[in-house]
This record gives sequence, C-alpha cells and structure tokens, in this order.
Amino acid sequence: MTNLLDALGGDLTLPETYSTPEPAPGQLWLVGYDGRTLGVVLVVAARGRTVLAWPVTAANAAASAPSFPWTLGTQEVVIWPEAEFGLSLVTLDRCFGAGPDSRTLRLISAAVSDDEVLPILAYPPGDDEANLDALDAVCRQAWSLADLEWPRVVPDEAVLDPQTLEAAGVTPTDLREELALPPGRAIELASAGLSPNDEEFAQLVDWLPRRGAEHALVPAFGPEVDEMSSPTFKARIARVAAFRSLDESGARDLVLAKARRAARQETGTARAMTRARITHAIDELLEEEP
Repeated sequence: MTNLLDALGGDLTLPETYSTPEPAPGQLWLVGYDGRTLGVVLVVAARGRTVLAWPVTAANAAASAPSFPWTLGTQEVVIWPEAEFGLSLVTLDRCFGAGPDSRTLRLISAAVSDDEVLPILAYPPGDDEANLDALDAVCRQAWSLADLEWPRVVPDEAVLDPQTLEAAGVTPTDLREELALPPGRAIELASAGLSPNDEEFAQLVDWLPRRGAEHALVPAFGPEVDEMSSPTFKARIARVAAFRSLDESGARDLVLAKARRAARQETGTARAMTRARITHAIDELLEEEP
C-alpha cells in the first residue's frame, strides 16, 4: 500500500493496484511530479491538457457540507467539491479507483453552485473556525498543485509563436542578426521547432517587445506536447529523468526535442505516428549514454 500525508495532516492509504487510462470524470488519481507524491484528486472534467478536480483527503472531523464521504478500499475519505481547481494533465500519476459517476458529479456541481443540498450523503453543515481552517488548508494545497505545469514560458520550454512573429514582421533573418545565431537555428526558433536557451530567452524578452512582438514567447505546443501530457508516458519519462539526472520538466524537454526530430515510425493515424515518435525518442534516451 502507498501512504500519503494529505493537506490536513491525515494519512491516506492508497491501493497498490492502479492503471493509467485517459483521464475521465469519476476517476481517483494520485497527483505527483518530479518523483514526489503530492495529493489525491477526483477528476470531474477533462479538457485538453487539463482536468477539473476536487481534492481528496482522509476522513477528518472538520469536514462539512458540501464535502462528502467516499469509501476507498477500506478507508473513508473526504471529497471537497467546494475546492474545485484546474490541474495540468502532466501531474496525474496513476488512477487507483472510482468516485461518483459522471451524472452524479454533474448533480453535485449544480447543487454546490446553487447552494442546495447535495444529491448524495454529505457531512453536516458547519461554519466554525475548524471547518473554515480545514477548507482553507485544502484550498491552499489545491492552488499549489495548480501551479505545476509543463511546458511553461521559461528557457528551454518556451517557443516562439510564428503567427505573432509574422504579424510583427519579425523574420528568421532578424532573429539571426539580433541573437548572432547560425541560420539553421534561427529558422528552427522562428518556426517553433526549438526552444530558446537561457541566453537567447533573456535577449528575446528584452528585444521582442521593442519589435511589437511582446507575446511571441509561448508554451511549446503541437501534437507531441499534447500526447506527452498523457499519463500513459509519465512513468517512462520519469525513467528518463532518473537515468539522465534531470528533473521531470527537463526530461520532458529532452523527449520533446528528440521526438520532433524522429523519423516517421509507422503508418496509421496522425496520433499513432506521434505516439510512435515519442516512444522511439524515449527508447533512444534510455539506451544512449547520458
């Protein structure tokens, strides 16, 4: 069994049996990043590379409506719909159980929004200091988890948005001259094929606004980013991080760069080919000397 200290200091005991399906409403997930187990959530909606989630804690005497109890294995846990938050898909580590079905989740959400009685057994109402402190602690942990994301607008993760550059009249030649780059690298940066390194990022942050392209630095995007965000690849990306002594974000950057340059791996749908490139990139990174 896996034990996790929750936002309220309670001990969550999680089953060892788990899976990594595509996230969907009603699934209970362990949240983790950089090899750290950080919390448990109930997914209530999946939207692209993010999910809407409700925090989960061990049973706690300070829980009050609209939070409600749920049984996970042999343990009673608390689900906190009032603390709903957005969470990056890359933080979902493994799915180990199910909560209420999607219809019940919709009814609970509507009841919380309208301040009505939940259509499920809930804790009694409470607004004393202990109740408010418990909700505050759960919310603070949720906000900290919401801050975890990849890719970000930072060196080695951001890319240049070609449409913004074009609208501002910034060409690959301009980049080459301003940053003193080889022509090939300037073209790759301008087409979002490469991320700027620390030095290039610092120069671009200063120079792009003066060229009318203030918002040209954006998080990396594309089919590889979308597929790599799936929990399907998380365990293997963690292996790359450990093998190459990188943090998880650094490992993701490395896999992304290699996947974008990988040759076509197989025929089939665009998604299948993208996944094959990512798998090939991970395989190579786990075989090559760091």
